[in-house]
Amino acid sequence: MNPENGTKKKLISALLELMQSRSVSDITVKEIAYMARVSRRTFYSYCSSINDLLKQHLMKLSSSMIESCHRQENLTLELYIEQFFSFWSSNITIFKLVLNDPNIHSMQIFNKLLDFIEIELESILPEPMTKTSDYISVFFSGGVFSMVEKWTKSDNPESPKQMADMCIKIINGLSSIPPV
Repeated sequence: MNPENGTKKKLISALLELMQSRSVSDITVKEIAYMARVSRRTFYSYCSSINDLLKQHLMKLSSSMIESCHRQENLTLELYIEQFFSFWSSNITIFKLVLNDPNIHSMQIFNKLLDFIEIELESILPEPMTKTSDYISVFFSGGVFSMVEKWTKSDNPESPKQMADMCIKIINGLSSIPPV
């Protein structure tokens, strides 16, 4: 194993463990370094701040979801959305920690993922929606993000398949609106 990856994993694990009981703004680099059994200097060799460490981790998660989608052949909108919800279902702990921390601007942290959603949607949107695809993809990516946010807060969440079906019903309703 690459020692760099091991150290980074320890730093992230320490941060996530601390986030379970406190806001990011109440966590110190010293605490993360202590829990990860590294020096503060080592911490700063991997990231510039606690928020940077968290952002790097979320970017890595987002990249793995994006790569997973790109490995799929004949990716339909339904499968894409189902994969998206499945991904967040398997990473629900980190997603909840980020969403529940009032000091983290979750939409900013997930910008790379939202950008990806917009790009992917343009290539798989139903034909009647292509004339307004820029607006629809922005609208939809923000909407899906908000749906994931509400879904993760639910005590008895729907399955990723059920969420994908719900999104498709919404899209089909939007596609019946004539372009302006």
